Parts: sequence; C-alpha cells; structure tokens
Amino acid sequence: MLLFALKRIRLLLLQLNFSFHFLRNTLTAHRSTPAYRVHIGIDQGEVISLLLWVIYIDPLLTVLKNEMIDPYVLSAPSLIASQDFSLDLRINNLVFMDDSTLISLSKADMEFMLSITEEFHMCRY
Repeated sequence: MLLFALKRIRLLLLQLNFSFHFLRNTLTAHRSTPAYRVHIGIDQGEVISLLLWVIYIDPLLTVLKNEMIDPYVLSAPSLIASQDFSLDLRINNLVFMDDSTLISLSKADMEFMLSITEEFHMCRY
C-alpha cells in the first residue's frame, strides 16, 4: 500500500529500495532486543510522515468531505451579543496522526463512507 502510494508520485525505485530495507531493534528495561527486519510501516514522527499524509491520507479525506450525505453538525452560538448567528461545522471524520474515526448520523451514510474507504484501500494494493 505504501509502496503503491510512493510509486504513484514517481519516487525513484532506488530510493524506495533504500528506504524500506532496514533493521530495527527495541530498547527494553533490561537490554536491547535482537535486530529484526522491518516489513511494513514507518515510525511515528519520521521525516517522511508528512509526505505520506499528503500522498495517501489527504486524498481519502478529500473524497469523504466531498461525498458528505448525513454529517454530524457542530454548532456554537456567537459570543458577541449584538450578532445573532451560530457557527455550524459539518464533519464526517476526525483524524489525528494514524488514528481516524468516521462520524455519521445514519447507518446508511456510515456504510457509504466505509465503502469509500474500502474502495480507496483496495485500489492501493
């Protein structure tokens, strides 16, 4: 999935091979574990994390935003007494780093958003 996204933006294959063939170990209270080969993923906070967000997660969130059917509406009244309006924010997802949550008021809309995310995921393999 990650390799597909990187190839989509035409990242050089040599760079891909360099980036994804490395060993990792874990520090514990007693000692360092034996090294193991990393097969998938990157560490949180890596320099490449923002780039991966832009090329992989952002397109999905854009589609979900454009396809809103029955979003949750956050409302806040005006704090200025002379103004009679409220601020309404329509949302159908909350995302932070690698945690994402889909939000809907109806089962049908949730199923629709899940089908979008499934389709998005399947086309990446």
